[in-house]
This record gives sequence, C-alpha cells and structure tokens, in this order.
Amino acid sequence: MALGFSLTLIGLILFATCYAAFGIDLSQLGIRIGPIEYQILQWIMILGGGLFLLGLVRIIAKSIERNNRGNK
Repeated sequence: MALGFSLTLIGLILFATCYAAFGIDLSQLGIRIGPIEYQILQWIMILGGGLFLLGLVRIIAKSIERNNRGNK
C-alpha cells in the first residue's frame, strides 16, 4: 500500500508542476523555453499522470485484495 501512495504522490507532483509550467508565462521570469523543452515538459507531464494512475490502481487493487481475504 505504501508503494501505491508513493507512486500517486510522485505522479501528482510531476503532473502538477508541469501543468503549472504550461499555465504561466515563463518568459516573464526570464526563462526561455524552446520546442525541445516544451516536449520534455509534455513527456514529464504524461509520465506524472501515468504514475498517478498506476498508484491509484495499485491502491484500489490492494484494497480489493484485503477485502476479499477478510470475506473468506
């Protein structure tokens, strides 16, 4: 269960950070972002979303497994 929470938390942080980077104008902060960096941010965001979903699925699977063990 701890691995599921860890994956969910890490995925959420990666996704939220990249999502925030897309939402603000980074040129005002003096950060220039080119097409390669933009694609890297997109891939990190996709990876973060995947980790988040994987963590949620793992938590749900462990919960179902525990409930099934308790019913027997």
